[in-house]
Amino acid sequence: METTEALLRETADRLAIMEAKAAYCRYSDYLDVEGMLSVFTPDCEFRYGPDEDVIVGLDAIREWYHREVDRTVASLHLVANFEIDFVSPDRANSRCALHSWKRFRDQPEDRRRYVHYVEQWVRTGAGWKQARLEYQVIGETGTAEARGREHLGGDHAA
Repeated sequence: METTEALLRETADRLAIMEAKAAYCRYSDYLDVEGMLSVFTPDCEFRYGPDEDVIVGLDAIREWYHREVDRTVASLHLVANFEIDFVSPDRANSRCALHSWKRFRDQPEDRRRYVHYVEQWVRTGAGWKQARLEYQVIGETGTAEARGREHLGGDHAA
């Protein structure tokens, strides 16, 4: 049986992770690459889809984000349905659902995307930071080659 102190700490940690994710989304909506990177560890791993290479480290992730942000006019990211599993007092795995809307300079139609963020978080001296982010597209509209069903894995992906 967990003590009241342990439950309070886990609750505070859970909220801190959720707030860090909300900040990441706000930075994304402001097209603020440095803000988005502020929630990552220096050696963070980022994977944009099942067929994509893992991008490692802030410099490489920064380069990837700039390619995306530089073509974006406006965006909105909404997250919900958080599931957070503490694997130790200083490490957590999480999953949440994302609904995003984006308007691009080089694309006539707005994109709406539905995603699972699959993440690993670590406690650092500066608070909870994301050590891994995987992006699994469930479905989308507004693109020539729609992605989807990636959360089901393997043969189910669109």
